[in-house]
Amino acid sequence: MLITPKTKVGELLDQWPELEQVLVALSPAFEKLKHPVLRRTVGRVATLQQAAAIGQLPVDDLVRNLREAVGQHGTEAGSEAHSYLVAAPPEWFSESRVVRIYDASSLIQKGESPLAGVLSAAHQLQGDEILELQAPFEPVPLLDQLKEKGYLVFARQGDLQVVCYIMKA
Repeated sequence: MLITPKTKVGELLDQWPELEQVLVALSPAFEKLKHPVLRRTVGRVATLQQAAAIGQLPVDDLVRNLREAVGQHGTEAGSEAHSYLVAAPPEWFSESRVVRIYDASSLIQKGESPLAGVLSAAHQLQGDEILELQAPFEPVPLLDQLKEKGYLVFARQGDLQVVCYIMKA
């Protein structure tokens, strides 16, 4: 398997378990991959491109380091990491329309996935109501899934956490 930005983290670690140490050395955010539940849930859906955003790393650097660790060489052009973090909120956002706050931090710290709870809370939104999601890092795979399901999403970096906002489109 050639390591690319589209490679799933779980598939990567299934084939090369030793890359877990490489990931953790690149960013402390990857320390959570040591927890079996997060490894099975997030690792199954998250790509290296999404992981790079979570670890605040350029995806090309992440892929290059992983390839070097297993003896692969070369890079894939046009593989920029994406992020939902913005400096200014989009036009649809209004603090007054935040009706629910979902703090995923405690679940993530316990190694559990907040996906089902966040999807349920987002599904309950009515009209122009907004859900606030708090997490210890930018949950790019989760935000990608919400966006694919037709939600509007963006995130802001807080002092100790990332705050994401979700609204039905």
